Amino acid sequence: MTLGSRVFAYTVAALLSVATTAPAARAQASATLRPDKRAYRDLETLHDAGLLDSLIVGQRPYSRTVIARAGREALHRLGASSRPDDAVLLHIADRLAALQPPVTSERPVAHAGGRAEVLYGDAESRPITDNGVGTVEADVNPLLAYRSGRSYLPGVSLVASIAPDAQWRWLSGQLEPRLFAAAAGHDADATASLELASGSLRLVGRGVALTLGREYTVWSQLQRGGLFFSENAPALDMVGLATDGAVVLPGVLRRVGPVAASLRVADLGRSDSNSHSRLVAYKLSARPVHALEVGATFMNHFGGAGARNPSALDRFVDLVPFLDLLRRHPDSLGFDSDKVLGLDANFRVPRLAGAVLFGEMAIEDFDFHRLGSVFTEDAAYTFGVRLPRLVSPEWSAQLAWSTLGIRFYEHHSVRNGLAAHRLLLGDALGRDASGLSARLRWRDGTDRSLEIDGAVEGRGTDQFFGSYVNADQTGLVFRRVAAGVVERRVRGVTTWRMSVFDERTELALSAGVERTSSVANVAGRDRVAGLGMVSITVTP
Repeated sequence: MTLGSRVFAYTVAALLSVATTAPAARAQASATLRPDKRAYRDLETLHDAGLLDSLIVGQRPYSRTVIARAGREALHRLGASSRPDDAVLLHIADRLAALQPPVTSERPVAHAGGRAEVLYGDAESRPITDNGVGTVEADVNPLLAYRSGRSYLPGVSLVASIAPDAQWRWLSGQLEPRLFAAAAGHDADATASLELASGSLRLVGRGVALTLGREYTVWSQLQRGGLFFSENAPALDMVGLATDGAVVLPGVLRRVGPVAASLRVADLGRSDSNSHSRLVAYKLSARPVHALEVGATFMNHFGGAGARNPSALDRFVDLVPFLDLLRRHPDSLGFDSDKVLGLDANFRVPRLAGAVLFGEMAIEDFDFHRLGSVFTEDAAYTFGVRLPRLVSPEWSAQLAWSTLGIRFYEHHSVRNGLAAHRLLLGDALGRDASGLSARLRWRDGTDRSLEIDGAVEGRGTDQFFGSYVNADQTGLVFRRVAAGVVERRVRGVTTWRMSVFDERTELALSAGVERTSSVANVAGRDRVAGLGMVSITVTP
């Protein structure tokens, strides 16, 4: 049985098992928090300290209930500790536990939050060009990436949003209308737009949540996201079905440990090619032992305007990889789809000062006829380590390395690629690229923190030609037909955060600089860009 078939079968089994065997307790719905909120940085701190046995890191966003449950778990593990090193952890856990909505409420409960941001940046976005074996409609702008689906023009930008949410018994809802205004340069006219950044209804029953609407998704061991879904992507219009946090299955399945499963069926919106293409993605994660989390993901991108569509039976088979592989057919199908399989994991090593090792891999279009290129040219990898305690409890560090193959995120038939609104759904490196990133963080016993992020990246622009070596159109081979110039970037960003007024309100100040050699892969074209940002965020 293939990886994709295991993911599909286990995901469906987990969801059905939870829905049919969980206790018939009265459901309590709560809205999800956007993945870039401070609560997720707090959860990473508690997880890396070894205080969370049941939290699944690789599937976000979390609901208020899940976050508060993790906070109470950490408080229980810490107990009445009076160790100075635990003061920060106690403070964080107590703050998260306070996010728990009322358990028995006969009236709707509402919260209100929002964000205001002023940003200056003169880094220009550049499109990912066709390399001969596929296309993706997305832009590269690493200095301004991972901003919850917000794109910026060079110059001064203002972003303001309000984020109310409400919950009542088994139903919750959230909205985030967002105003964007920009003045791109001294001679350009100002532009402004109002959009619905996110908005959804969420129904919860027997430990399973059904989401309808526009919502963010991050599936990764990294805080900002990884190869499938990240904070770089906008919220997608979707129908989602998932466990509400981790659950323990009955009977012999208890040995698997806490399990979380998610299914997403999304529309990627307007694009030049394959407009309004569809995305089906599902993931299963488990924590078989306290120190280890493992996850498996399957994603299928298909359809859209002008696409060749199969019969209902062929579409079902295409969504279940082991069925698709059992039938004999050439690589070039009679319909358009792009499939991606992946694995991810994190492992905490107490004997190495609590270091957390993490990794993720993904492959496009698994094909027995060309296993070598499947795991190189069509693959992507991320590996790294987090050190939750560096010299003292106030300091932590992270180091990560990523490399993405020549065809990752793009395809020759579904030509808009794995992107929405010109933003990659996953790693902002893009295809045919590699990079090394580092983060150093300091946080005191209150609510102040300092982060220093750095990265060194390279992006290729070689041209390739793909052809089949067998008469039955199998054995796809890529040949380099033209060598391009590598674009190289070196970047550093410093961010200071602190609470103002109360713990719900956070002030952030950022400054950064990026030097790019061979901009847009043009030799001799070098550029230095800067970033400055002030933001205030109120957690609802």
